[in-house]
Amino acid sequence: MKITNYLLAINFLHFAVWQYALVLVIAAFLVSLFIRSRAFLHLRQRALPLRPAAKIKKNFPIRPKKKRKSALADLQTNVSAPVHRDLEAAQMDLQDRVKNIAQINKLWRQVEKLLAAGEIDEAHKTVVSVLSLDEKHKKALSQLAYIYLHKDELGKAEAAYKRAIEQSPKNAVLYSNLGMVFFKQRRYEDAKETYQRAIKIEGRRAARHISLGQVLYMLRDFEGCRQSFERASQLEPRNIDYLFTLANYYLELGEKGEAKRALERILHISPYNEEAKEKLAEIQ
Repeated sequence: MKITNYLLAINFLHFAVWQYALVLVIAAFLVSLFIRSRAFLHLRQRALPLRPAAKIKKNFPIRPKKKRKSALADLQTNVSAPVHRDLEAAQMDLQDRVKNIAQINKLWRQVEKLLAAGEIDEAHKTVVSVLSLDEKHKKALSQLAYIYLHKDELGKAEAAYKRAIEQSPKNAVLYSNLGMVFFKQRRYEDAKETYQRAIKIEGRRAARHISLGQVLYMLRDFEGCRQSFERASQLEPRNIDYLFTLANYYLELGEKGEAKRALERILHISPYNEEAKEKLAEIQ
């Protein structure tokens, strides 16, 4: 029993000694940390001493409130002034354009009235006035070219149609009319090319095929001429004028059988057509 008590006392003493040693180690560690932090702060204060507040204010002066407000107002004025001028200029330009468009529309209505009344010369002058306001006005360029063609001023008509085509390169009517100008000038190759371009853009108009056929006939391209006339009669099978054109073409070539068929088609459409009857009687 005495031995057991003795062993328990030894163990308790051993445990107490270890606890005391652990407390001493922790205390020593905390003291070292405290000493190091104080030394670091001391060195930092020596290396970077704080500057007096008066010197900071002296080196970095703050503007009075009134001066800051005036500087901001000057900045706003300097920025807004050119923007305001640009807006005024744009507004004036828009107003001028609106007035210009209104004037052009008014003149164009006059052109239409003059053309309807057959006053070509006055319409010509008004069209020129429209072009003086807008040199790229598509309708005015086209109408000017047509007026020159109507007056048989072929050189001016050619130049005007070319200007109109520059503004409307997909307009088949302009090409057709330019082809007519070339045909009247006996420039058959140019007329052929121009009519072909018109047909390429819009090939459902029979009159264009008739015009191309006439040009090809002058160029002695009889097969091309026949194809153009046949195509026109296919597009408008009840057009008697086109059938007469086809019949006369066959008669000139001496193809009486084809001419007879064309005349019979005319009589089928118009049984009392005396001209067709006379030509058919001459063939038979």
